[in-house]
Amino acid sequence: MASRIKVVKELRRLRVNAGLSQGLVAHKAGLDRSHLSLAECGYVTLTSNELEAIRRVILRAVEQRQSQLKALLENAEPVHAEA
Repeated sequence: MASRIKVVKELRRLRVNAGLSQGLVAHKAGLDRSHLSLAECGYVTLTSNELEAIRRVILRAVEQRQSQLKALLENAEPVHAEA
């Protein structure tokens, strides 16, 4: 049980760092936002399938942002420092 709580806390940290709201993650993972909120607060336990769905949503968002950043940097003009 303790390890599942650690997993939920880590998923919450990753969600927040990715700039994703509970509502967005819950919706895309097929969960109710209040259920995700209660899980992040430790009041309910998420199933393995729910944890995996949340993980996939966060991973997809991070991968999409990395792809956008890569495209932005590839198309950026070089910046030259003035002496």
